[in-house]
Amino acid sequence: MTEHRSVPPVALDDRVRIAGTMANDPDPLPIGAEGTVDWVNTWTSPLSEQIGAAWDNGRSLLLLPTDPFEVIGLREEPPTCFGSC
Repeated sequence: MTEHRSVPPVALDDRVRIAGTMANDPDPLPIGAEGTVDWVNTWTSPLSEQIGAAWDNGRSLLLLPTDPFEVIGLREEPPTCFGSC
C-alpha cells in the first residue's frame, strides 16, 4: 500500500516532465512530455491525490503521485494577472 502524503510534491506553476512509462494509463503521455502545473487538489485522502497540468502538446491528463514524473522548475513566463492583483 502506498503511504498517504498530505502535501503535494508540486506547486502551481511548477514545470513537470514525464520521466517513465505510465503503465496503468490506457492513453499515456509520452516520456519527455512537459507541462505546467495548473491545479492541485486538496490532498485529504489517497483518492484526492491529483495534479492538473497544462501539457505543452495540448493533452489533458491529470497526474497521480504514482505516475513517473519529475519537477523541472518554474514556468518561464510570469502568470497573467486579471483584476486587482
